[in-house]
Amino acid sequence: MNINQQLYYTDTHQDNCYPYLYALILVHGNITSSQHWCKFIQEIQKRDQDKQIRIINLDLKGFGNSQLLNNSIEDVKDLTTDIHNLIISLFKKEEISQKVILCGWSLGGAVCLQLASDKSEYYHKLILVASAGCHGNHLYMEDEEGKQLSIKCQTKQQIMDHSKIKHNVKKMKQNDYNYFYHVFKKALLNSGRYPSDLELFELLKDVFKQSNYVDVTWALQKFDITHQVNKIKGPVFLYHGLLDRICPISDAYTNIHFIGKNKCTLIVHQDVSHMPPLEVPEDLAVHIINYLYSLK
Repeated sequence: MNINQQLYYTDTHQDNCYPYLYALILVHGNITSSQHWCKFIQEIQKRDQDKQIRIINLDLKGFGNSQLLNNSIEDVKDLTTDIHNLIISLFKKEEISQKVILCGWSLGGAVCLQLASDKSEYYHKLILVASAGCHGNHLYMEDEEGKQLSIKCQTKQQIMDHSKIKHNVKKMKQNDYNYFYHVFKKALLNSGRYPSDLELFELLKDVFKQSNYVDVTWALQKFDITHQVNKIKGPVFLYHGLLDRICPISDAYTNIHFIGKNKCTLIVHQDVSHMPPLEVPEDLAVHIINYLYSLK
């Protein structure tokens, strides 16, 4: 459904016919959408027979079915306003601090870190899945031969001119399924734990809906909230794959360091890369359910 022609989302309890203990707000990553959470949601529901866990699964603006009049962004913070507005339209303030748990994957982790630290009076509990670090996700300059230098890109124009970004933008415009099929398999699912080709091609449809890829890449380049994530009250649960090439395990350790070790619990999966909700949805669901029920 849509709210005021804003964020698209699905709600497992939209009819309000079941009481629930917790509301999980799922926030996806870059070049993905809410659809990439679906196998994970199924695994949660298999184990949550009493429907104690409400799941709100949204598309960030400019992704999937959340195509607004203006999808451009400059900062990660620009993605949080719509999410907060959605949440306060669905829950009373006292319910938010008691029941709502933000759950961010990759870029979604950065978005949830921003929201939880900006509005710590609302959002206490947080789940980070293969999350970007609170210090950002950086691209580096290239020399004339395309070799990476040790200097970070400093401007949005440098991001736009970067060979990797230019190539991805071109392939997005061409709806090049074959190209992104190989990107997913080699870079995002490098553990070898692939969904079926049919599932993967279905998921790739939403890659081509994204309308702000360069903006998001620039926002992550600038992102640095190391000075404020200690405001997050916690507890915070982190789930990370050791084989992750996009957001390496060091990002999880960085987040723990700046949030505060005493607030955080980390699970590291030895044989998982950047897409736990697709690679090991069962294991991820079990750990998240255990985390939720530890909050009682």
